[in-house]
Amino acid sequence: MFIAVVVDLYKTGLGVEKAGGVQVFQRSLEGILAAVSDAGIAMATLMIAARASGLGLVPIGGIRRDPQAMIDLLGLPPNTFQ
Repeated sequence: MFIAVVVDLYKTGLGVEKAGGVQVFQRSLEGILAAVSDAGIAMATLMIAARASGLGLVPIGGIRRDPQAMIDLLGLPPNTFQ
């Protein structure tokens, strides 16, 4: 099994647009750090749950070497990243 933890600022952007605004969250260092921190917390929780279920796992950060290949493979919209 392969689980990709993806930061999705695309959906939040749609919500902001529906409210008549323009999302700028992804343009700030604070926004990116908050999103990546949340993704890290989610991944840590998944790892704890897997180990508690007796499953082994290995986080693979190397997929970041070619992010466009992963974006294409998963069909990710703009403002998403893993």
